[in-house]
Amino acid sequence: SYNANPASMRAAISLLGAAAPRGEGRRIAILGDMLELGPDGPSLHKGLAEPLVEAGVDRVYVVGKLTQHLWGALSDKMQGAAEPDAAALAACITKELRDGDVVMVKGSNSSKVSLVARALRATASA
Repeated sequence: SYNANPASMRAAISLLGAAAPRGEGRRIAILGDMLELGPDGPSLHKGLAEPLVEAGVDRVYVVGKLTQHLWGALSDKMQGAAEPDAAALAACITKELRDGDVVMVKGSNSSKVSLVARALRATASA
């Protein structure tokens, strides 16, 4: 999902929460920075922790500087990985997925989370 603001992130998280993983699958959120939020950016990122918990998301992977504020607000159990750039996260996440996982990728376009989505598609078709 391209472009991200607090409302669209919460909507995407809610949609992920409504998804039913198969078997031993998990709900996984891969989130990039929401940009152009001004001085409230850090707190708006941190504020996504509660919706993630409410949605029953099992693991969260983040990329970017602002998502570090969210990362710090998550329980150790929810923390998947935090990487500085999308290419590093793409390499990490493709090794950690298992059959039945439901994955949502969302972030501002300039966070380059599209690289992660492409890596996931390539893994799924391999």
